[in-house]
Amino acid sequence: MINSDWEGPWVTADHARSMVEFAVPKIGGRIFDGISEYDDYRFYIVKGNGYGGRKYEPGDTLGLIAPILIAFDVTENDMMEVAKKNANFIDGSKEAINILKALHEMNVITTSYRQYIEYTARLAGISEQNIYGTYFPIDEYRRSVEEKDKTLVRQWIQTIASLPRLNIGSNSKKENLSKKQIEAVRKLDYFFELLPNTSFKDVLNEVKPIGGSRKYKAVLEFLKRKKLSEAVTIGDSITDVIMLEETKKAGGLALCFNGNDYAMKHSNFSIVSDNCIATAVVSDIFENSDMETLKKVINSWSIKTLKEAVNKKILSKKVFIELKNSFPSKLMGFPIVYDLENKEELDKKIEVSKHFRRLVRGKEIGSLG
Repeated sequence: MINSDWEGPWVTADHARSMVEFAVPKIGGRIFDGISEYDDYRFYIVKGNGYGGRKYEPGDTLGLIAPILIAFDVTENDMMEVAKKNANFIDGSKEAINILKALHEMNVITTSYRQYIEYTARLAGISEQNIYGTYFPIDEYRRSVEEKDKTLVRQWIQTIASLPRLNIGSNSKKENLSKKQIEAVRKLDYFFELLPNTSFKDVLNEVKPIGGSRKYKAVLEFLKRKKLSEAVTIGDSITDVIMLEETKKAGGLALCFNGNDYAMKHSNFSIVSDNCIATAVVSDIFENSDMETLKKVINSWSIKTLKEAVNKKILSKKVFIELKNSFPSKLMGFPIVYDLENKEELDKKIEVSKHFRRLVRGKEIGSLG
């Protein structure tokens, strides 16, 4: 069984960021990036409670931005229109997904709002029963939130947009933050502690982004009778670290595609490419063999080795042919696959992946946690 994130491994967009840009033109991207880094700070550095005292999860950015979207009167229809404009698949995505679906059960577990995942997953031929995403009935909330509270959020927008970047990474420590960054955190803490005392309370309590442990619970729900040690989990960012780490610990395949440092430090293997066919190759070999066999293939990664894998019937001939037909690609030649259990030059591997992540998804989205 293959359980995968969506934005990053298969599509280039960050729908949530695009929604804030839509809601607040010119400064929306800056606002989203700042709140996203605050999300990283709350999970990775503070490791404490989030707004309203609830346990903080990576990916809660989609809960934090919900009041902003509501305050600026974004509608369900707006979210669908932006989803249509953002249906940007990475090269080889649909081909790889079609192959994997035919050979194995494939599920999508993503922090993305359901409006985006349902539309784009349908384009890739993935049925609704095989997807998990963040439920956000925005039209219902727009009608229930009081106008004075929408005004309050709108009044805060310029303040949030003016805050300095936190520049959080997996090696960041609280004591290394500057006074200005600490003050930025203090202001964001105040803002998000203020909202549960307004008519936004239900929004903050009920919009629960599928990130962190919620992604992992979704993996377990899809698995049912199958063991985690037999599963493939695919991710690329901080929202995936728990499901990647738990899969890795269980002996399953934790696979990172153009990942950032958070995801790579919790995965077995990492793919660096601008084409998704390599994801199908690695996943198919694991599903048809075991971790030790896959490790041997990756540590001698080449067309010759993969052809031998086809002869041994641990790699589908259809996947192999699709791989051969896909390269050289637009940005690079043959895909890179790293064995992350080999810690030698790990920092260099991470930098290569992050660099390529920015090339494939764009500098702004590719730099997010």
